[in-house]
Amino acid sequence: MSDSFKKKSSSFFVTAFIGLIIVSFMFTGYESMKGTPDTVATVGSKSILSREYQNEYNRQVEFYQRFTGGTALTSQQIQQFGIRDNAVNSLISGKLMITLAEKLGVEPSSYQVKEEIKKLPYFQTNDRFDLERYKLLLSSNGLTPADFESDITDQIKAQGGQVFFARFPISNKYLEDIQQFKAERMQGHLVKINREGTRKYLPVSAAQVQEFLAVEANARRVEVMFNDQKTNLDQANEVKARHILVTTENRTEEEALKKIQDIKKELTVRNFIRLANQHTEDPSGKENGGDLGWFSANGMMVPEFEQAAFALNKGSISDPVKTDFGYHLIYVEDKKEAKEALFEEHRDRMARELVQRNMVDELDAFVLNLKNQATQALSKKDIKAITNLQDQFGVQYEKDLMINRFDGATGQISLSTDQVTQLFTNENAGKLQTFEDANAIILAEFAPVPPASVEELAAALEQNRTQTQMTLARIVQEGMIQRLREDVKVRVNTNLIR
Repeated sequence: MSDSFKKKSSSFFVTAFIGLIIVSFMFTGYESMKGTPDTVATVGSKSILSREYQNEYNRQVEFYQRFTGGTALTSQQIQQFGIRDNAVNSLISGKLMITLAEKLGVEPSSYQVKEEIKKLPYFQTNDRFDLERYKLLLSSNGLTPADFESDITDQIKAQGGQVFFARFPISNKYLEDIQQFKAERMQGHLVKINREGTRKYLPVSAAQVQEFLAVEANARRVEVMFNDQKTNLDQANEVKARHILVTTENRTEEEALKKIQDIKKELTVRNFIRLANQHTEDPSGKENGGDLGWFSANGMMVPEFEQAAFALNKGSISDPVKTDFGYHLIYVEDKKEAKEALFEEHRDRMARELVQRNMVDELDAFVLNLKNQATQALSKKDIKAITNLQDQFGVQYEKDLMINRFDGATGQISLSTDQVTQLFTNENAGKLQTFEDANAIILAEFAPVPPASVEELAAALEQNRTQTQMTLARIVQEGMIQRLREDVKVRVNTNLIR
């Protein structure tokens, strides 16, 4: 779905610009605290407010929903992904980054803060800062100008800290040494079998399910499981839609309306995708025919858009719809009616999941069998057999992957530094390697390829300077924040994040 049209009240407009630059560093050992009702945590003298936590929590939920097909997360998934803790950790890291920037002497002036705010397009009318619009948007989000200016001040501080680290000096000799490691290359295949990820494929017969449910305590467990997930299992009214957007950014409303009306004149169901690719001014819709996917009437879209979409019949196209983004033409491809989840429809599936959780020995044997099949397929270069394992049992597979000794594997399957070193050890080159721990099995088959030429290395040197500088800046930055963490007291009100 296009991020441009998601809406969590009006806060979407603000949170897009007040998010702090977060370093990828997680912290543990927080103390419980009794703070004010609006304080989720404190980092030294800095407070993390409820609104900050809620915005970051929503961002984390939306991020993880991309991996679940856009469907709402269950409470179990929220707990499994650690979303609440991740949100707090990110905010704590952000506050520490601000503290570090202050120690580095980054202190924006009030003039600089105001100029940054004036640049934000959401507060502009006809390309000029609109004070009334500014106050209205902040008020609708429960913010005062002082609140928002404080957020922008913190953002500038964090950005200033990033600029400081980005100037970390690097010698040419250091870059040349890195290039030598990058010149050592191998090409091959990676297969990963995730232990817990394969559990859902364990065979469970109908007889086993019924035997499990025949035990009263088990039947109660299934019922509790259903009640816990029911809200997310209920089917809401949903539509699957596409749209064409004409904005009012560089034209008057009259001009935008005329353009959208001209498009409507030649628009049909059959040519909608083609014309959307040609005309829409929503950047995320230019290559997918304006596809917005499925969405429900829960505020994911701005009200005018949502109301128009749900009023349309399946297979119909709207008249121009006006929103703050401009004018839209909406094509509803499909609709789903609301449907309440029934226990009987989910009972057997949930019972099967609970049975699978107790199948420890069976899981060991299942994973071992997958490992043997994948090993045999790799040895025989039987790509079809590996892709069958991928399709049937969720085995991860990356083929014809090029790796070097410095970067290692940069795809979906990651390798540790020790594993990469083992692959590049002379006696292992070209052999099938197995890396195994309690969570997963990785099979790696790589053969050496000719090293990069002098010309290739020279061409990449300057590019790698920037990349390497960014990597080293991050490492130094994280190290300093870790050091700062030892001096700054972090307290979390755990009652407010559960």
